Parts: sequence; C-alpha cells; structure tokens
Amino acid sequence: MNNKSVISFYEHDTSAVSVSVLQVLAKELGTSLDYLVNGSEVEEQEEDPDILLAMQLLKSLKTEMGKKAALEHIKLVVLME
Repeated sequence: MNNKSVISFYEHDTSAVSVSVLQVLAKELGTSLDYLVNGSEVEEQEEDPDILLAMQLLKSLKTEMGKKAALEHIKLVVLME
C-alpha cells in the first residue's frame, strides 16, 4: 500500500490512525496529541516562570547539537541536586 492510499483511508474514515502515527504527526506539526484528536489544546496550567523561560530558550536554539548540549547541562544539574 502506498502513502497516498493510506492517507485516503484516514481521510475517508475507513482506517483508524494509530497512536504512534498520531504522536509522530503531533511532533512534526508542532502541536499536541490532544489537538490532533480533539481539535483543542489542553489549557496550560499556571507554570513556573523559570520552566517557561527554559522551554522558550530551548526552543530558540538553532541546532540539534545546541539542544542536546543544553539538555545535558540540565540533566547534570538535576543529578547534582
């Protein structure tokens, strides 16, 4: 079966999309699984401003190498606590 026919099955509700496929789609589209399934974002709870800043900074990194380095630093800090 080719990709076009698979997409056609999804579009015509003749085949269900697996959770693993939905997870990949959500990641690639930069959205949540909830949005793909229900059409709505989960309301963000009041989040710690430092966590929001950290997420914003991680998202602003341009290279995979930079993102991986930043995450490794965060992991080291977690281990030190």
